[in-house]
Amino acid sequence: MVTIKKYSSKVDLWLIVLCFLTFAIPVSALLYDKLLPEAAIWFVVALGLIYSFSRTYYQIDGNLLRIKGGFLYYKTININLIRRVSETNDLISAPALSIDRLEIMYNKYDSVLVSPKRKREFIEHHKKVNNAIEVRLKSLS
Repeated sequence: MVTIKKYSSKVDLWLIVLCFLTFAIPVSALLYDKLLPEAAIWFVVALGLIYSFSRTYYQIDGNLLRIKGGFLYYKTININLIRRVSETNDLISAPALSIDRLEIMYNKYDSVLVSPKRKREFIEHHKKVNNAIEVRLKSLS
């Protein structure tokens, strides 16, 4: 029997604060000026961002890793094609809500960055499927 396991993305506090300020300041100013339609639009966009945060996760289903990032990002990777998992703090755009990330190298040149809350469990789950995965970690929290 194949078990499906879902791993939530770690979310950095600074990202939450930045997003809050990005939306709270303009919405407050618009409400102060009684520009309700404009404030409502900003509010709806903020709700979309909150929903996107809740929809960023990583799911292991048998030998498949499914990566879901908000509304637009969805990728499936065969775990047997993963060559290496390395810790990184790379800031490039990725389906990761933290800079405490793992880079997953697969196929010959492909990679993706993820930020699971429980890195150790996430990596061990992959190693159970493909023991040949090379793991490079600075420190594991």
